[in-house]
Amino acid sequence: MALRSCWLFGILLLYLRSVKGEEKDIFMNGTINRNITLPSAPFESMGEWFFYGQVKDLKTENKKSLFYTDNKFPDKLHNATNTRVRPGANGSLVIKYLCKEDEGLYLFEYDDSKRYIHLSLFDEEQKNITGNSTDLGISPITTSSAAGNQYKWKIWIMIAVCCAGCCLVFGSALALSTLSISARQPHVSGTPNSSVLLSTSYSTLPHTDWLQLKWESLTPKTDLIKCTIRTMELENVHINTYPVGGREGRMEIVSDNGSLIIHRLKMSDMGSYQVTIRDSRASASAIISVTVQDIGTWNLPL
Repeated sequence: MALRSCWLFGILLLYLRSVKGEEKDIFMNGTINRNITLPSAPFESMGEWFFYGQVKDLKTENKKSLFYTDNKFPDKLHNATNTRVRPGANGSLVIKYLCKEDEGLYLFEYDDSKRYIHLSLFDEEQKNITGNSTDLGISPITTSSAAGNQYKWKIWIMIAVCCAGCCLVFGSALALSTLSISARQPHVSGTPNSSVLLSTSYSTLPHTDWLQLKWESLTPKTDLIKCTIRTMELENVHINTYPVGGREGRMEIVSDNGSLIIHRLKMSDMGSYQVTIRDSRASASAIISVTVQDIGTWNLPL
């Protein structure tokens, strides 16, 4: 009887663990030219919204940052010119006057968790269309006027494409030239129970009021610690780090240069580490490898 009770208890624990696991994706529908609010999730330290667009592979890093929130200071919009995207209550995402380009996958990344929202859009007017195209009130157009209008449209389209191309070229060049990070040493080594410094330096020109540093292990890929640096009014600097003390409480970021300090080094800390720095426009990365040398056995008496 006791054995059966233990067996049932074990099954219950496994079930509860599976239910608690990764949060399931959310699927939402919206209507063109209407507003919608995408729900966030309760978070402790920081949260950020991203838009993937129409993607099928989440491994791609082609995601666009929308805004950052920490529930302490005003939310940081990464593109202030986009007046349709605005922060909502409790970190939610509000999109006004929905258009077809808003359809796709959204990500709310909070603390060390993620929530994915799939947004599908529909045209309310199309649902009510019945009958032929003549019922839509479209007036007939003569051949000559249609050809003239088509020619004008082609000219405007060519001008728009050229302007967009120039903006992309110059915008990308500007973004790449304003943010950089480099490793002062590509490889560092340490011994168990000691501390090791993964030294880096970064530059941001011109000055930015929002900056984020993230360290992760690449073997296997695991987030270690994230630090957000915000410059508020009167040049007051606010630094928000999550988790405090980093993974296992053994890590800290030097916000002045982006370096990582690993305390109480373990043999399992051996591997490659990547630091990524980003602002509202661009990002840059650097990699440092760490070797842990167990020299305790070298000092044993013969």
